[in-house]
Amino acid sequence: MLEVLLYLGLHREELCLLKVRDIHNHRGVPHLRVLGKGGKTRYVPLHPASAECLHTYLDWKRPATA
Repeated sequence: MLEVLLYLGLHREELCLLKVRDIHNHRGVPHLRVLGKGGKTRYVPLHPASAECLHTYLDWKRPATA
């Protein structure tokens, strides 16, 4: 999560409000949909290192399906 904060320049609250459904592909580039101050939505390109860390975290966090 620290890499997401550092690479994307998010505020702490923006990071805490992120959901899995906020990961999108826009023109083949992964983006995060971020709800910022004042309720403004912005799309931030996901840094490759952050994307790898996020996917590793999600794979670890999700229960295995049989």
